[in-house]
Amino acid sequence: MEYLAGVTLAELVSLEGPIVPGRVVHILKQVCGSLREAHEQGLLHRDIKPLNIMLCERGGQCDFVKVLDFGLVRQLDVAATLEISAPDRLIGTPLYMAPERFRDPTAADPRSDIYSVGAVAYFLLTGRPVFQALTGLDLQNQVLHAQPERPSARVPHPIPASLEQLVLDCLSKNPADRPASTAALLEALETLPDVPAWTPQQARDWWARNLPGLLKSSGAGPSAL
Repeated sequence: MEYLAGVTLAELVSLEGPIVPGRVVHILKQVCGSLREAHEQGLLHRDIKPLNIMLCERGGQCDFVKVLDFGLVRQLDVAATLEISAPDRLIGTPLYMAPERFRDPTAADPRSDIYSVGAVAYFLLTGRPVFQALTGLDLQNQVLHAQPERPSARVPHPIPASLEQLVLDCLSKNPADRPASTAALLEALETLPDVPAWTPQQARDWWARNLPGLLKSSGAGPSAL
């Protein structure tokens, strides 16, 4: 079992508020790398969310990302009969769930995970989920029908236009309008023209300031798969 010193992305935003764009891109590239490996093996995660992504210091490497909890993973080539006994059951976390999965809980392909990556990116950039609602039904209606507010409208600091548009593309209602694969999303993240880099030195400085307190407050991190 692997124990990791670090924070989930939910905890990171709780500590820091909105995350600077360069660091967001640094995190997202690693998330996409993990998902690409899973998708290439014919597996979907189906529950990508801030609590399931951990930011770690490991072996001197700072801001190392681990994607956790593949407990809802599903083979891409397995028929929907896996869930036919409960066809209306939602599997996943509604705040980060793609619209098509509200319509049909068995409907999922790599672009459903890509939507969730976009929702996580939105949360990191703004400190808030894409949609907020008092009831599950209201949340479902927003996910299905409402257009997300642009992240730059929710924060006082600038968000590079290319990054903002890529996040909104990931959040498209129509899966066909999202990046076609995690490999394509990773390539787009690696070629963004206007995002200041998050440097290894910045990462080391952040962990030097924060790791002692993190270890004291929470001990070793959860196990990662």
